Amino acid sequence: MPRAELIAEIKALNGTPAEVFDHQDLIDLMLPTLRSDFELVETYAQRPGPILSCPVIAMTGNKDAEVPLEDLAGWQSVTAGRFKTMLFEGHHFYLNDTRAAFLDAVRRELETLVS
Repeated sequence: MPRAELIAEIKALNGTPAEVFDHQDLIDLMLPTLRSDFELVETYAQRPGPILSCPVIAMTGNKDAEVPLEDLAGWQSVTAGRFKTMLFEGHHFYLNDTRAAFLDAVRRELETLVS
């Protein structure tokens, strides 16, 4: 993906403060990592072999246009253990607005593992 198109895609996700894009040195620093992240998402394929046995929780925002619920449910195939989905209020970057609710949910789930 050309640089300008990748930057436009990142802006469209609405998870990066607008002022970040005013600093070309910061963009130059972060763009390789973000490009790799996009490539990973676009090319991920589950490999044959043993699957996990631990619990897996797939999380997203309830208004995330980037992650359809059927894609989220597809993560069940990576484990023979307990699987659940959790939806939080928000879009792709729901963590920006629901950090406390997210951390509470993670804390509750971790507590079930040790009780």
